Amino acid sequence: MRAAIYTRVSSAEQVKGHSLAGQRAILEAWADREGWEVVARYEDAGFSAKNVEGRPAFMRMLAEVATFDVLLVLKQDRFARDLADAFLAERTLQRAGARVLYHDEPGANDSDTPAGLIVKAVGYAGAQGYRMDLSRKIARGYAHMATVKGLHVGDVPFGYRRPDPKQPMEVDEHEAAGVVWAFETYASGNDSLAAIADELAARGYRPHSRGEARRDRTEWAISTVASMLKNRIYLGDILYRGEYFPGQHAPIITPALFSRVRLAAERRKRSPRTHARVVKNVYMVTGIGECARCLSPLWGDRSGSGYLSYRCSSRHSRRDCEDRRRGIRAERVEDRVERAIVVTAAQLEGLAGLIAEEIALVRPPVDADAQRERLEGIIRRASKLMLAGGDEGEALRAIRDANLQLAALDAAPRSEPAVEALSDFGALWPHFTAAERREAAQIVFQAVSVSIGSGDVFVLPRPEYAAAYNAAATAGGGSVSHLDGKVVMVRPGGLGRMDTAAAVVGSRWLRVS
Repeated sequence: MRAAIYTRVSSAEQVKGHSLAGQRAILEAWADREGWEVVARYEDAGFSAKNVEGRPAFMRMLAEVATFDVLLVLKQDRFARDLADAFLAERTLQRAGARVLYHDEPGANDSDTPAGLIVKAVGYAGAQGYRMDLSRKIARGYAHMATVKGLHVGDVPFGYRRPDPKQPMEVDEHEAAGVVWAFETYASGNDSLAAIADELAARGYRPHSRGEARRDRTEWAISTVASMLKNRIYLGDILYRGEYFPGQHAPIITPALFSRVRLAAERRKRSPRTHARVVKNVYMVTGIGECARCLSPLWGDRSGSGYLSYRCSSRHSRRDCEDRRRGIRAERVEDRVERAIVVTAAQLEGLAGLIAEEIALVRPPVDADAQRERLEGIIRRASKLMLAGGDEGEALRAIRDANLQLAALDAAPRSEPAVEALSDFGALWPHFTAAERREAAQIVFQAVSVSIGSGDVFVLPRPEYAAAYNAAATAGGGSVSHLDGKVVMVRPGGLGRMDTAAAVVGSRWLRVS
């Protein structure tokens, strides 16, 4: 009888007793005992069993099924971890007159009987369940690394290196010089994205690609430079699932330089074109605006009478919200946001002392390393307590408080340049276009919450601007005031994002008058 051997390991299982050589030796010995001739060997090294299409050797085996009579596999989870894929693949083998046999699970080999079929189905279901559970655990681990520990998840961006995946990224001084040069060059308006890409290549820089093994085979492209110039990771933030969180790595550029680049990009979008261009309404809080009642994003709308307004998007998602059918004049919201920037910026010169005090409150202590280790220990213990069935509310509060203090170890040093950038916004605001004002609002605030019914507007500054806004609210006489948690009263539906977003160290929700 002609036999083929199929072996597979995923990268995470190389050290768990499922090595390719070990599987192959067991299966070849099995074939020798049975007197079968091994005519083919198929090997997928480092491929997940999530689906069959992603495994080249497996797909080749199915295409060559006519060349063997029996396929030998160590265990069912080596063959597939998806119930549907497993039975479809087995049916392909059966139609060609071949069958699959499992060395460690002989009960699954007799699929001609109801009992054998049940054993096989249970085995495949268990393999799929293991994969799904592993995926959830990995996703939770990545979320914890990014949102709680402030560690970058994924490929290391150009300008950084990461000797230890469990530690913050380190600045690569050579590449960081290229990052700063690219930002400053684009902000000056002298060179295009294509010219910057060519110059980076000429200077010997190579962009990071998916996997360090491909790093030397990549070249700079316009899209690569464009992505780099709008990546807030160079400000010290972490991007995870579309949201930014304070990171532990050191920033490479200042908020002022980042804002200059974004404004330069907006100006270039408005440059004359050879074809007709559709003029769209610009809504200042697009992307950061949310309904204060249900947390749904706000969307801009032009009424039949020509007025621009903001509406709660729950009417599209069919979420239950009392304000889903209401709207609020865009100018009313945007006037408050403008005051939150311009009036606060005008106050800064007289608030130097208060701002210094606010920054000092969150400066890292002398024993920052020991403090960080202690706080991470609290997070680990609280997580274990929650998984063990303990008081979930208490565990979440402990994790949140520790996360707040962890962010304080790194967020404060970025405050001084941000104060300078805010002053620039205040001076330049009268000269900004609508698009530039929207860009400035998105740079300064991580969220703008609007109570459509009452017309109240609340802003949550990004961490680097928190010291300036806290000082302005403390001084009084301006446009913003502390809420001290009262904002929760605006949201009968619960705390939601407004509460969790405000957990970023130093940032408080402010009411704009």
